[in-house]
Amino acid sequence: MHKNTLLYNFTFSIILILLCQHTNAQNVGIGTATPMEKLHISGNVQIDGLASADTNVVLSNFDGKLINLNTGATGQVLTSQGAGRAPIWAAAGASTPIQDKIHFLALTGAPSVVCSSVSAGSLTLLTHTFTPVNDTVIFNFSSEGRVSGASLAPQSHTYVFRVILNGVNYRQTYAHVVHNGAGSVATGFVPANFSMPMPVNVGLANTIQVQILTLFTVSGTLTLTYDTSAFTQYATSTIYDFKTN
Repeated sequence: MHKNTLLYNFTFSIILILLCQHTNAQNVGIGTATPMEKLHISGNVQIDGLASADTNVVLSNFDGKLINLNTGATGQVLTSQGAGRAPIWAAAGASTPIQDKIHFLALTGAPSVVCSSVSAGSLTLLTHTFTPVNDTVIFNFSSEGRVSGASLAPQSHTYVFRVILNGVNYRQTYAHVVHNGAGSVATGFVPANFSMPMPVNVGLANTIQVQILTLFTVSGTLTLTYDTSAFTQYATSTIYDFKTN
């Protein structure tokens, strides 16, 4: 028999023997010749997908995928929330886990924003900072501002409401109104109502902002005001921090 054929058969036999040594009743072993489970690793394991800037607690989700738990604050301890719920970071010594919450914020003062045919404007209406106990919250927002402008020609106008989550634009919605000036003082109201689910960082401070952006007017100058001393002008946000799955 040709020597190359002998070498090939010898090499194949060695590989087959090594594979047999690392399987036992369909178990697979890495670094062990006698695997005791479906996958038995003798030594350290490195998973690049779990790498981060912090040292984290690793959990398995409902699909069996390994995931990192967000790093808790100094002095917090990992606390069970019971069956079917992920553990959370809570204050040390707490007798019971933190339960679901409602976070509420109402506007104070009388902020305003001005726009005209030569300039647009922006206004951060609400800044809501909170610490959630779940990884998803429902954010509800309601407002009604008063718009006014002297000697304003009839025109339609759109206001953009931008939702910013932890410094990143998350979503935006619009309020469209028609201003009827006809050469006299034009007044009207800009209502806005929306609700949306938002992913958040559990056990850490999160910030949701609502920013208003105006567009240019056809002519004249508009001022949008939220005067909370007036009964009809307001802005509120409610965060429903409930478990969603």
